[in-house]
Formats: sequence, structure tokens, C-alpha cells
Amino acid sequence: YYITNNLSRMNPVLLDENSADLNFINRADGLAGHSLSHNGWQYMWAGIRATHGVLRGKVFYEVHVINHYKLNEYLEGCDVKADCNIRVGWSHDHTNLLLGEDSNSYGYDGAGFKGLDSKFDVYGGRLHLHDVITCYLDLDCGLVSFQKND
Repeated sequence: YYITNNLSRMNPVLLDENSADLNFINRADGLAGHSLSHNGWQYMWAGIRATHGVLRGKVFYEVHVINHYKLNEYLEGCDVKADCNIRVGWSHDHTNLLLGEDSNSYGYDGAGFKGLDSKFDVYGGRLHLHDVITCYLDLDCGLVSFQKND
């Protein structure tokens, strides 16, 4: 993904390993990543921001669900039936990386919830393997929205 407003094509928007939780593994090209998913790490959220922020206009990005880990696949003798989860969204630069848990942080959760300021409401349905989530932000009119598989 590239920002064409005020930045040249030589400044791609990537995942920023310098603005990530320690348990987030960023792929070398900065275009993908994942959280650690074994030895107890699968119970913790892992967040990352992009290398560029946005002040005005309309932007979007997409997330493709390419792995869907079951928690009990990693814990011997565990009977936990929950799946690992993902949360995508938008946040102000000075919020924590837990999307949807600050007043300037919006998140869409893989369990089918949207969140703002730690208030989560049912939205959009659960995410599954191969789903594509599009995260929209329109700063001109103050709109945040998420779409699944559109």
C-alpha cells in the first residue's frame, strides 16, 4: 500500500516494527506479520502500527486472514475450545496498541465486535480463514467503518 498524498511512491506504508508489541513478528518486507502463537503467547494481544499516519482525507487498508490457529493445538492436554483472535482498526498515535480500548482507538474484533473506548458492540460477524477485512477512515466527515469480504 502506498500513500499518494504528500508522499512519493518511494515511501511505502508498511508495518512499523518500532511501533509494535514485543510479541508481534513483522515479516522482513513490512507487509505482513503475526503474533507469537505458542508457549502461552497465544493468550495475549499483539499490536503494530503503520509507518505513516493520516491527518485528513480518506484512506483504507485490508487485512487477509491467512492462518486461523486453535488454542488447543498448542497446549498439550488443554480442552480450551476458543480460537485465537484478531483485531483491526484505527488509533491515534498516542493510544495503546489494543484497538478499541482507548477513546481515540477504533477496532473490529474477529469475534464479531466493534469497539471504542473499551465499549464493544456486536458488529459484522465472526472472522474465518481467508476472510478479507477492509478498514475505512474518512477524516473529512469523521467516519470509521469496516467491511468483511467486500
